[in-house]
Amino acid sequence: MSDVEQRIATYDANWQRILDQLEPDFAQGRDLGQLIARYDAIHDTYSGFIDQDTARSLPSVELGKFAGQDVPPNRLVVIDGRYAAVSDLPEIRPVVGLVERLADPAVDCIVEFGAGLGFNLARLRRRLGERPITYVACEPTAAGRATAERLFAAESGFQGVARPFDYHHFDLSFLRQFRRVVAFTCHSIEQVVQLRPDFYDALLTNNVVACAHAEPVGWQRYRNLADEARTLIEDRVTWAKLLPHWRFIPDDDKLVENSAKWAAGCRYNTNLLEIISRYAEAGLIRLEVLDYEAVGDNPFNPSTLIAWRRAR
Repeated sequence: MSDVEQRIATYDANWQRILDQLEPDFAQGRDLGQLIARYDAIHDTYSGFIDQDTARSLPSVELGKFAGQDVPPNRLVVIDGRYAAVSDLPEIRPVVGLVERLADPAVDCIVEFGAGLGFNLARLRRRLGERPITYVACEPTAAGRATAERLFAAESGFQGVARPFDYHHFDLSFLRQFRRVVAFTCHSIEQVVQLRPDFYDALLTNNVVACAHAEPVGWQRYRNLADEARTLIEDRVTWAKLLPHWRFIPDDDKLVENSAKWAAGCRYNTNLLEIISRYAEAGLIRLEVLDYEAVGDNPFNPSTLIAWRRAR
C-alpha cells in the first residue's frame, strides 16, 4: 500500500468511527445545529494537556514554563503565534469565518477540498442561511463523503454534493457549471508533501474567485527550515537517526521550529506557501489574509490562515 493509500485508509477508518457515533443522532432526525453540537462534543473530548495521540507521536516533550499547568481541564494550544494553557478550546475552525467573508452575494458555490466529514460546510450553511449556494464536499474517503451526504439531507434546502477527490489526480472542470466559486481547505493540503503547482491553475481556470486555507505551513517562510524538512522527508534514514534526539519544548521562540519538525515527521506539505507567493507575485491573486501560526489545538501543528481573491 502506498503512502497516499495508507493515509486515506487511516482517515477513512477514523471518519467511520465518528459516523458510527453520530448514527443515533441521524436516526433520530436531529437538525443541523444539533448534529454540529454533537460532533463538537465528540471532537472536543478532553484527552490530556497534550492530546494523547499527539503525545504518543512525540519523542520527547519538556513542558518548561507550563510545568504544573498540565492538569485537567487545561490543554496546551497555540493562539496568535504563542503557546497557551487554556481550560476551554479556542475557536479552532477560523477558516469558516474566512470563507464567510469571501462569499459575496453573487457566489453560487462553495467547495472544500479534503472536506472530511463535511462539518465545515454545515457550519457555513448555518451562517449563510438559505442563500442559493451549492456546497461541494470534495473528499477522498468513502466514510467522509457518506457523512457529508447525511448532513446535506438533514436540512431542507441544503443543496450539497459529495465528490471523490485526489490532490494527485484532479479534474476541477465540474466547477464550470457555477458562476462564482469560493474554495477552501482545512488541514488537507498538509497531507500532500508536494502540492501540484497546477492545482492553482485549475482553481483560476474553473471560476474560483476566492480561496481560503487553514494549513500548518507557516514554517515554510523560513528557507532553512523548509530545506531541512524537505531533506528529512526524502531521507527517512537520517530522519530516524535524528528523531530520538528531538525535544519539543512549548517555548514561543521554538514554536516555528517545532512545527517544522512535526511536519517533517508526519511527511506533511512543504510547498504551499511557495505556490501562493508565486501566484501573488505574478499578479494573479491578491492576498487579503496571511496570519502565521494563528491557532492550533495540536500545539505542534498550528494553522496558518490564508485568504485571497482573484486579481484578474
